[in-house]
Amino acid sequence: MSAETSHNPAYLLRTLVSAVKRASGQFKGVLINGMHGAGKHTLLAALSDARPCVSLLTNRERQLAQDDPEAFLTTPPLPVTIEEFQRAHALSCELKTALDDTKDRGRLWLTASERLGYRNPLEESLAGRLAFYDLFPLSLYELAGQGLGQKPWKPTGTLTRGTLPAMTAGDVWERIWFGSMPGLNPPRPLNRN
Repeated sequence: MSAETSHNPAYLLRTLVSAVKRASGQFKGVLINGMHGAGKHTLLAALSDARPCVSLLTNRERQLAQDDPEAFLTTPPLPVTIEEFQRAHALSCELKTALDDTKDRGRLWLTASERLGYRNPLEESLAGRLAFYDLFPLSLYELAGQGLGQKPWKPTGTLTRGTLPAMTAGDVWERIWFGSMPGLNPPRPLNRN
């Protein structure tokens, strides 16, 4: 983990961190898709505090990515994080070329907030080059500070109890009230009274 996670008490360790680290060592890039506010930027910033980050939410960056994708990718050069990638479809071909021109792994991290309309063409053009992940709002394990202890659920026909303690009625109400979005859930232990 970077300095951000060790010095930022407001960071909730996400279950997906291990998978993204692993994928960055196996693929040339990683794309994390999720709704606005799910924590995509925070997760990637926690993995690398030195990697430049460009957001396509700004008009200037988005226009450059659309009009001159080659120039866009040279400032800053790879490795880079590009946020809201779905806003510049013209960038896909240039990214494919840039990734094909390197043997390095983990050079490109992308985020997107739009599930429909970009994924199929993107998967076709960047298949084998990017690992694709969906980031959902915080799980109960992540809210309890046990994000790395969460195991993927598999439909085996049996439901086993995880390592989290049973929730009280107050805990359930708190989850309903605050929801699971990271910005509304600062790290705090669930009420165990």
